[in-house]
Amino acid sequence: MTPPYFAFAVRLIVCFTVCIVGDHVSGHVAAAEASNQGRPNIVLIMADDLGLGDVSHHVRTQMKKEPVIETPAIDSIARESLWFTDGHSATALCSPTRYCVMSGNNNYRSNAPWGVWGTFRETAFKKGDVTLGSVVKDAGYSTGFIGKWHLGGDFRDLSNGGIYRANDRNEDITGTVDLTKWIANGPRDWGFDYDFTLPCGIQGPIYTAYENNSWYPMRDDSEIVFLNKNNAIHPKDLTSKGEGMGDSGWDAREIGKLISLKAVDFIEANAGKDKPFFLYYCSPMCHVPHCPPADFDGKKIEGATPSRHLDMVLDLDQQVNRIIKTLKAKGVYDNTLIVFTSDNGGLAVDKATRASGHRVSGGYAGSKNSPLEGGHRTPFFAVWKDHIVPGVTDEPALNQDMLATFAALVGTKVPDGQALDSNNLLPLWTGEGQFKQRDFIVQQAGSGKEVYYRKGTWKLILQSNLQLSKFDPIALFNLADNPREAKQFNFVKSPEHKTRVEQMRNDYLEILNSRVRTTPRSADVVTPHANVIKPEGDTPVWTDAKTAAQEFSGFAFLGEYVRGDEAIQVVPCEGQFYLSIYQGGLPGDGWNRGVIGHEWLDADAIAERLQGYVKVDRSSKLEFTAPPRDAIVLFDGSGMEHWAFGKIKDRLLQAGAKTKREFQDFQLHFECLIPLKPELPLAHPGRGNSGVFAVGAYEVQVCDTFGVDFSPERWKIDRVLKHPDTWCGGIYGIRAADINMCLPPLTWQTFAIDFTAARFDGDKKVTDAKMTVHQNGVLIHDDVTLPEGTGGGPSGPRAEVPRGPIYFQSHGNPVQYRNVWVVEK
Repeated sequence: MTPPYFAFAVRLIVCFTVCIVGDHVSGHVAAAEASNQGRPNIVLIMADDLGLGDVSHHVRTQMKKEPVIETPAIDSIARESLWFTDGHSATALCSPTRYCVMSGNNNYRSNAPWGVWGTFRETAFKKGDVTLGSVVKDAGYSTGFIGKWHLGGDFRDLSNGGIYRANDRNEDITGTVDLTKWIANGPRDWGFDYDFTLPCGIQGPIYTAYENNSWYPMRDDSEIVFLNKNNAIHPKDLTSKGEGMGDSGWDAREIGKLISLKAVDFIEANAGKDKPFFLYYCSPMCHVPHCPPADFDGKKIEGATPSRHLDMVLDLDQQVNRIIKTLKAKGVYDNTLIVFTSDNGGLAVDKATRASGHRVSGGYAGSKNSPLEGGHRTPFFAVWKDHIVPGVTDEPALNQDMLATFAALVGTKVPDGQALDSNNLLPLWTGEGQFKQRDFIVQQAGSGKEVYYRKGTWKLILQSNLQLSKFDPIALFNLADNPREAKQFNFVKSPEHKTRVEQMRNDYLEILNSRVRTTPRSADVVTPHANVIKPEGDTPVWTDAKTAAQEFSGFAFLGEYVRGDEAIQVVPCEGQFYLSIYQGGLPGDGWNRGVIGHEWLDADAIAERLQGYVKVDRSSKLEFTAPPRDAIVLFDGSGMEHWAFGKIKDRLLQAGAKTKREFQDFQLHFECLIPLKPELPLAHPGRGNSGVFAVGAYEVQVCDTFGVDFSPERWKIDRVLKHPDTWCGGIYGIRAADINMCLPPLTWQTFAIDFTAARFDGDKKVTDAKMTVHQNGVLIHDDVTLPEGTGGGPSGPRAEVPRGPIYFQSHGNPVQYRNVWVVEK
């Protein structure tokens, strides 16, 4: 028989997607009733040991270098995507990440807190658990799993008729276990209608494949044997995990062709049917043993790059190419959500790769198995035409967020107590509904037993042990200043940061021991009103004053008040009112820069407190400047011809837009409307968060910090999460505004930015960029020197460039813009 992976050579080459299909769930997820018409197909692609630097799109756009190798297929969807520069795998190691993605839980909640699930190990899933497959299947999708599983399973013990639970490594167990049938706890038991599964991927020590629970012989004459260097077709296949039971026809060089052919078959069988489909595609590339095929669909693979590792990246790219082509050939690409990620950071394996100049971790320290960023910061992006605006976001996200995100997308409700560490990214992707940010991140690394806790920009690494009985601080980094985690800026032993280390360690232990949810409880099905977004159980978000006045009684008191030389700013917040009291007048209008007074008042006390004060509306007195004759009008409500991507709603530009044109030195004017979300914390996370980037590299923050005190002693009292250089008007991470000129949300505000780009002599910077900013007519930055980029924009982390686009960043909050124009200097 001709091996099935060769048969594809004469067929149309198509796509690389991931669908989740399952038949295990019964009644534990309440599926929303909805028509299949218009619902997107879903493809989740998870690579194996693929680092940021392995994707040429990242190398060019974020590292600003020419890549050693090209990944054209991956790049083609990355260019159309929302790319997470702060995107992570759930852990820094393969098997535990796979548990987290499937369950939406951190790995410490499983039956093997450090992993790893060998082929014969008891699975971590329990009856009644929701999984990535089940939440999509229960919404009426056809679901499929293809590729590497690595989450255990049940095979028959021939010696006693029970379940075989012995070691799967390096032992000849012929006649002891029945490897022809996967009897339970594989993908089909956990949410997938169809599966083509490699129990432990490409590396062994079990070298078999299964289709719908039955052994899939690689050749007509295949037998299950004990594979060793004497009988293996390709002895190098056994160099990762060693000898083991397997298919006598096993040839690792052809696995990428085989599984991508199965993906093509799944898509062709399900595209255009009554039910949408979900494919979860777990490629084992580019894990060792690094056995590249000679060619793949006419493209040379073996020897085409400086190393065998990089050859395998090309193999992966060809798999993706098949999936994309198939989706397009079947006419379903435009209505398919594609998410791409990796199970951990890049693999530092051979001298040839490094000697070529290739950096698998994409500029970050560490690699697979490490608690440093390179161990878990991975390629992570999402594509869905006309629904996800292409661009870049610095919002932290983990690939275990897919369960909550897909559940929200397809309309299933995840029961309380499940998927406790999965955050719904759908509002961030689509701009519909209210995105809720994580307050913190807890993760683990790999076999070294390190864990880490990240709060804001601070990251604490703890050394633990197998028993989880010790947690010794070994590193403290401020990722805002030191994203590469340079050792000389490890502050774990710094007396100045002793209290921070102790507090963060205590916080981590409290989270671990209490088993508390680590993500916000988001709505399961989001149906936004035209002007007010009301996720179930959450604080509403209003985007226009008229609707807010009708639906929110506290809106009547939101604003600024004056009586003689005293002024008050009133912020409604979770059933109370927060007051900031100024002497001399309001900020930018008479305030004497003295100490700001503060009060919290209940709703029944606010009217009496404001007696004798006059409410003022400074927004109505602003100069909404018309563009001068020499201006380039980027947006006036009439069209998007100047924008590479972005959306208009009600003649307003929505956050998440980038200009086609690149600029150097300019004066920029824009007006913004920040939404109202009356909840804690008072600073911007969750209350309206965007930003405007000059040349794609220097961000002026746009967010709701109305009525917030810049004084550090107030931050903890007022539950403020971030430093003022991240508040409205701040130059993000570099400098806070001279004065908080943020006006009340749902009032129009103005910004005028005078920017001079950095100058370069070749690759060497010779002068810094400079910026002057006026907010609402008041000078808040005066000719400020910018020593580095702010990060988070399309030019890359902390990048500095001589010219670039103007970018209105989206964090999933409905910030809106109008009257955008620029004058080049």
